[in-house]
Amino acid sequence: MTDIDEPIDENTLTGNVRVRVSSARDAGQPVDQHITCALAIADLLQLPDETIFISAVTAAMQTMTEFLDPESLARARPAAIAAGSH
Repeated sequence: MTDIDEPIDENTLTGNVRVRVSSARDAGQPVDQHITCALAIADLLQLPDETIFISAVTAAMQTMTEFLDPESLARARPAAIAAGSH
């Protein structure tokens, strides 16, 4: 059994979320679509494992205007990393 059902809070690291989601998928457990979407954003921006997941993804979503615009992604990554740093 994985700990995917444990809450992701304001201190949960991105790397921890990646491991938990991967473990849940390997075990055939469903993963909440909100977590899946937020993790997709973190992965798209290649956020470091040591960033704080909720802070980093929230900052990225507030900064990005378009997912397919390279300039938007270039602005979102540093903002997300800064917001997710301890």
